[in-house]
Amino acid sequence: AGPGESTVAPAAEAPETATNQPPEPSPGRFDPRPIEWQLGAKDAVTVGLSASYWIRGEAREEGPASWQILHRARLGTRLRYRPLTLAVEIQDVRRWGSETSLRATDPSLGLGRTYLELAGETGKAEGFVRIGRQSMSYGNEWLIGAAMWNPNTQLLDGVRAHGEYGMVSLDVAGVLTAMPTRFETETETIQTSGDWLGIAELGIHPHQAFALDAYLLTHDRGPTAETAGLHRTIVSPGARIYGEPLPGLRYDIEAYLQRGRWDGRPHRAWAGAASLRYQSKIGATKLSVLAAYAIASGSSCSNDPEQGSCDDGGVHRDFFAFFGSRHRVLGYADMFLFTNVRDLQIGPELAVGKWAKAELHYHLLQLNNPRGAWIRPNGSLVGVGWDPSNQRRTVGHEIDLRLRFTPWWPLTIEPGYALFLPDGAGPSLLGSKAPIHFGYLLVAAAF
Repeated sequence: AGPGESTVAPAAEAPETATNQPPEPSPGRFDPRPIEWQLGAKDAVTVGLSASYWIRGEAREEGPASWQILHRARLGTRLRYRPLTLAVEIQDVRRWGSETSLRATDPSLGLGRTYLELAGETGKAEGFVRIGRQSMSYGNEWLIGAAMWNPNTQLLDGVRAHGEYGMVSLDVAGVLTAMPTRFETETETIQTSGDWLGIAELGIHPHQAFALDAYLLTHDRGPTAETAGLHRTIVSPGARIYGEPLPGLRYDIEAYLQRGRWDGRPHRAWAGAASLRYQSKIGATKLSVLAAYAIASGSSCSNDPEQGSCDDGGVHRDFFAFFGSRHRVLGYADMFLFTNVRDLQIGPELAVGKWAKAELHYHLLQLNNPRGAWIRPNGSLVGVGWDPSNQRRTVGHEIDLRLRFTPWWPLTIEPGYALFLPDGAGPSLLGSKAPIHFGYLLVAAAF
């Protein structure tokens, strides 16, 4: 992915009305509503069909101007009999961009969300067990999200179990993120057991004014033929508290610690995010004001970028963002991954019924560690990457504008624009004082 294409997505949005449950995950914005009918009068089998189309055109001016068009088409079917559900989805993803060839690059035709689910409820208890390829979303999707901005979205192959009893919920998942492999080095033959992700979430939601979610995430990434000496094991506990103590006033605080090993070195990192939103209603019109702050640890690089990768003195402190939905939460221009960052965000939001919404946000973007690496959401370095002698945290200011129209319930039209103005250490790291422009038009239809 190039600088104009982050493989990331919007974070989860707060629900329209206050509840004592977590916000709905972002996939609902572009997911279809299946057409369903029943086969048989008794013990009927419910059959559902769905279709969706998603296309985004975008242009970016960061040095040479570039553009690309990305599309995703999905067809799905769902069979439900008593507590069992079988879902099968086929998707086609393609990208056209500013290159010499007229052919689409990286075309992909394959399985989308495809899983078998066993669900049920009795009294106050309900839950499900799902096995297969599925979207997963936790908290505000900082670490685990559906990545709806990415045309492929983020689909995880694994087993997930979820249960609720009254105000308490428990969710656990095991995910295979890379298949086992066997390869040879100059000295030995290595057999890996694959890469694994483990997720556990305990939720306690006693009141709309206060809810608590506790998390434990683990990730084990083994060596490959290209990186035979690398092995990463990370354990990350975290917690989130949120609620609506007063009508229209919502708060949300999330924090994580990380410990483990990163390619033979100790890994020690942390991150946190907080937001406060106030919303007032006048008829069908809603006016909101958002203030948010996010911070994540970063390593200190002692060497020049020309000498290779960052020399962090033996302890890796770059926060690992797992498999989060990275786009938009730190600015639409996609200048930062959720590592070695400080982001202050403020701005108004206006919604008219359910058919129109506008957001105007300002971001003050900084490096948490001035001598650390500046990393994009897709994992690439921004500009030269880092300056071991830098003492300035600020790298720039960003202004984001997003409009969203829903003239008909299956159709979403979303134009957006981001302006990034380098400041502080930004011009020297980027090699230019020129502003960066990013604009897009997204159209999605789901049936």
